Amino acid sequence: MITLQNVSFSYPSEAILTNFNLSLKRGTTTILIGPSGCGKSTILRLINRLIIPGSGAILIAGQRVTENNIQSLRLNMGYVIQEGGLFPNMTARQNISLMARRLAWPEEKISKRLEDLASLTHFPVDNLNRFPSQLSGGQRQRVSLMRALMLDPEILLLDEPFGALDPLIRLGLHESMREIFNRLKKTVVMVSHDLHEAAFLGDEIILMNKGKIIQTGPIETLIKTPAQKFVSDFIRAQRSHLPEVEND
Repeated sequence: MITLQNVSFSYPSEAILTNFNLSLKRGTTTILIGPSGCGKSTILRLINRLIIPGSGAILIAGQRVTENNIQSLRLNMGYVIQEGGLFPNMTARQNISLMARRLAWPEEKISKRLEDLASLTHFPVDNLNRFPSQLSGGQRQRVSLMRALMLDPEILLLDEPFGALDPLIRLGLHESMREIFNRLKKTVVMVSHDLHEAAFLGDEIILMNKGKIIQTGPIETLIKTPAQKFVSDFIRAQRSHLPEVEND
């Protein structure tokens, strides 16, 4: 569904990715994890062309992403950032339906979609008329997720969506997110710094360091057969938060 072929990207003072390759299967949830600055969020921004690679190609369902087709491709991508990125002067309803109204969806279709999304994300329908400042942090993230899902895209990109939330709110959202991912079967790419979160939500974890993929696989593989010492050290740093994995 998503392919990066020999992609390189640099800021003026630093190379982030060099000849980077990645292939993500349709309908799976992939979690990008690793130390700060390793290139995780850069990959999401490259996929939706918020930044442009210095070299290499990015393909969505076999189609190369270019300046000419990115607008149409973005209609098939939902994007959720840390703290939601909601417009403060718009109600939840207005935030969620912004693109649908821009595309001139009929009001009846918009209303039905809002009801379905509120049910899916366990968001109170009465709160759709509230502004972001009138919602809790967890509710704002649910609104951001509904906005990302409004056009029913095949791809969901999530950049540390729970990073600013307290642990109890995060736990509730984790459970809701896993239910949504399992039900909708979208192609999900999520950036996280939390290995427990990655283990709970991901079909596959991609552990990165310094712009390179160190190891991929489910959490059990990373724990039981680490590819190198960095993997063991990274897991050990968060081991107290991970589920127990039995040895064969």
